[in-house]
Amino acid sequence: MMSRRWLAVVLFIVFFQPVTAGAVTPVELQDSIALGQRITVIDIRNRNLYQRDHIPGAINVPAAVVSVKRLPPLGRVIVYGDGIRTDLTREALVALNQKQGINAEMLEGGFGAWQASKFQTTRKAGLSSTGVRYLTYLELQKASAVNPDMVLVDLRTKGEQPLTDLEKEFPLQSIIKLSKRQKGWDIGPCLKDSVREKLFVFIDDGDEESIRAARQLSAAEIKRVALLIGGEVGLRRKGVSEKKTVVTAKTQP
Repeated sequence: MMSRRWLAVVLFIVFFQPVTAGAVTPVELQDSIALGQRITVIDIRNRNLYQRDHIPGAINVPAAVVSVKRLPPLGRVIVYGDGIRTDLTREALVALNQKQGINAEMLEGGFGAWQASKFQTTRKAGLSSTGVRYLTYLELQKASAVNPDMVLVDLRTKGEQPLTDLEKEFPLQSIIKLSKRQKGWDIGPCLKDSVREKLFVFIDDGDEESIRAARQLSAAEIKRVALLIGGEVGLRRKGVSEKKTVVTAKTQP
């Protein structure tokens, strides 16, 4: 019988690989812009994130309205999201290519990869960074199904209960286990050339050690980082809060 991991890989190839055929890298997009090529760049993140910082010249069409938004025949279009929820970017890509006069491609790694490449953005000089992105369990579950650029970074320690099996929970994802040192975490495995350009998602015991490790990566010039809300606790609850669980239990007959 085919294992869950291999079944997930097969489904990924069948249903999602064709969509990425028109993807471009941040370097390719930067070169096209520098050459003055006629390109429309569309940012599908929410308006608050767009106003805070985006690729110069990009227009904002939030993911929720891409399919119903009336757009003129724009020709070549590059669409990008946050680089984490690539499922939303793929959906926007399909919707845009269904519109007359639009030939859309997606930006590999989204805005996170553009920032990591240190290309120009609209962030005002002196404006402080907003920090890393926090993901809910459901967001991570959706992103992990279609984002091969993601690496899960395991900071969990053995507790009273068995730890969630990350390989079974997220069969498509690469996983790195870090060791704790007296003054922080050994982030060496994240600095290897084969993975340092990836998107790292930290999973801790729910004790905020992810924040500490993320700061270490930031000091090492690695910016593409996200944290799972609740860590191992969030995994066990499948994204359902403790309060909601208690209320639900009380309402049972």
